[in-house]
Amino acid sequence: MILRGERRSAEETKPIPAIYDEEASAASAEPSTSGHFPLFRRVRAAMYGHRAKRFPRLPEHRHDLVIPDQFKATKSGEDFLLCQSNCRHILVFATGTNIRLLAACRTWGMDGTFKIVPQWYQQLFTIHASKLVPAVYCLCTGKDIGTYGYIFQALIDKAAVLEVDLNPDTIICDFETALIPAIRGYFPNTRVQGCYFHFCQAVHRKVEKQGVQLALRNRCFRTRSNALLPRGFLDSDEQRRASEQQPMKFYCEKVGGVSGEIGSTSTLLVSLNQ
Repeated sequence: MILRGERRSAEETKPIPAIYDEEASAASAEPSTSGHFPLFRRVRAAMYGHRAKRFPRLPEHRHDLVIPDQFKATKSGEDFLLCQSNCRHILVFATGTNIRLLAACRTWGMDGTFKIVPQWYQQLFTIHASKLVPAVYCLCTGKDIGTYGYIFQALIDKAAVLEVDLNPDTIICDFETALIPAIRGYFPNTRVQGCYFHFCQAVHRKVEKQGVQLALRNRCFRTRSNALLPRGFLDSDEQRRASEQQPMKFYCEKVGGVSGEIGSTSTLLVSLNQ
């Protein structure tokens, strides 16, 4: 099983720790190997060594990066590297099939992740068809309007070659200040909808910034604070009416008094209402 793990490390793109966990789990199910599988730290170097023999190492400088032909296409032979910007250091990966899928879907999702990107890059920005199906992968060194503009223009240009239109009804994304203006600039007829998960994160961050950490220890205050989250489903008029209801006043009149932070709680309400 150790040899199989080393072979899989060279043949698969799955993370090395995940391969080790699968092989260790399989070994534990066999009486003959149970309890004898080596610790990860003892086989880690060998597994990564087998992978390094197949996958090229990154050069020392970003401008020296050359993507081998085998990584520019899918296993079926379809072009995968859509474009590469040497000045902005952006890599956009998408097949023609994926572009056609985006054109056929009325709802897109967009998001960026930061922890898994290789060195030199700041984020992996992805575009999903119908909210869930990943269609475009972009390695970026920034998250400014120019970066997103380059990506969107590359997609629009490719769509023109394929004779399809990219004009979704709705794009769901987080509340990033650069992304939303870029979307509106390149897709003016599209409705931008904030992601509810990111909205909840923003509310919790705002609560913490208002200095009411002590009040959050109060169970009733936490319950009322969490009651702010469903407001993400309300339109502007409904949110104003919700702010005027008695349960919202409870923060200032009752819960704030318990923690001695009436001023901070009032500031929280005013800030969130804005």
